[in-house]
Amino acid sequence: MALRWLAGGSYLDMMALFGVSREAFFVGLWLTLAAIVLEMPITFSFRREDLDATAAGFLARQRRPIFRGVVGAIDGILIKVHCPRASEYPKPAQFYTRKSYYALNVQASVDARRKFNFLAMDCPGSVHDSTAFAFCALGAHQEELPAGYYLLGDPAYKAHSQVLVPFEGRARTDSGWEANFSFYHSSLRMNVECAFGMLVQRWGCLWRPLRSRLVHNILVVHACAVLHNWCINNSVPVVLQPPSGPNSARMENRQYMDANGIPTNMLNDGSDGALGA
Repeated sequence: MALRWLAGGSYLDMMALFGVSREAFFVGLWLTLAAIVLEMPITFSFRREDLDATAAGFLARQRRPIFRGVVGAIDGILIKVHCPRASEYPKPAQFYTRKSYYALNVQASVDARRKFNFLAMDCPGSVHDSTAFAFCALGAHQEELPAGYYLLGDPAYKAHSQVLVPFEGRARTDSGWEANFSFYHSSLRMNVECAFGMLVQRWGCLWRPLRSRLVHNILVVHACAVLHNWCINNSVPVVLQPPSGPNSARMENRQYMDANGIPTNMLNDGSDGALGA
């Protein structure tokens, strides 16, 4: 049931298909997602042998061995959520972004296979990426990276001995070594953007704003990232299929229910109620 819901299925579908109550479904969902996260945690390793393995992966991706010692490509993504309650976060308005929706600021790092090797959701959506990174564990401990190892970030991040960012302004477009540097930097750093695209495409629950409690929304995103890594390890392809389905939650309008009320299509219609379980 948890996988169907993460892939975009409605809890109404699961109630009809498996004969469970709404409360029982969400209790089971949260317990399952917590077990997934605990079983396969996403942690950034500072061990030299692990750093060497990650750097070798990025080096193998380059046609020219320009960037040696890359141990992660970092970026942030906004995951849409409904406005948290004041009891969950003292200033819920901070989740309202410049893009005019409520969101979580998710900071992540990926390896050359586009697997997440770090994930943090410590800040609301209105916080700038550089600030959110500074508050997260990896940003706070970036100086612990040994000399010769570094992360690749976009211009939103502050340049640091352990964070390499491209040139800004005319240097990014003018001919010369600055433009070449920025081009090859971007070509390697884009792995994190590809990882975000794969993550959202694979898990249909992220196609709509998450409507659970804040702690559960964080758990959902974390579980999606963990399962994303599992899918890459097991060569599970991403199915390119856009969201679809009716907009109404009324059972008679759910065209993917057969005559017996059994779901024939688990894509979510975006009509889930507030998930307060």
